[in-house]
Amino acid sequence: MAVKTYENLNIAEAAYQSGFRTLIEAAKKAGLYDLLVSGQDITVFAPDDHAFNLIQTGVTGSFLKIESRERIADILKYHIVSHAMTSDQVVSVDDIEMMNGEMVEVFKRDHTILINNSRIIQPDIYAKNGIIHSIDKVLMPE
Repeated sequence: MAVKTYENLNIAEAAYQSGFRTLIEAAKKAGLYDLLVSGQDITVFAPDDHAFNLIQTGVTGSFLKIESRERIADILKYHIVSHAMTSDQVVSVDDIEMMNGEMVEVFKRDHTILINNSRIIQPDIYAKNGIIHSIDKVLMPE
């Protein structure tokens, strides 16, 4: 898969350019947008909009209808690592501590990288302040 590079854009801008609209809106609602803009050397496992539409929120409507800002922040922090990790670095470990303090497991099957039960569908989207890996499911913390 071809590597995407947005060397002049921060993670928020690169994510928006790559079509992660729900992620960006959720980050704004959760108060994490500034982290995506100015955080340094972070990694985001970014669910695409389809992945957000598939989750059960327990409320009528979309993920963004979750009323608790803290719950949205916890879910999003479960997608962020406080240091940059390329896909090669991701597959070299068994688990990763996420920004919310919980761990995710890393599996490699054939040519597929899994984070818990979510498949990386586009690895290594580079931004000036970190790396994005597109995933096909929203990771849910315990």
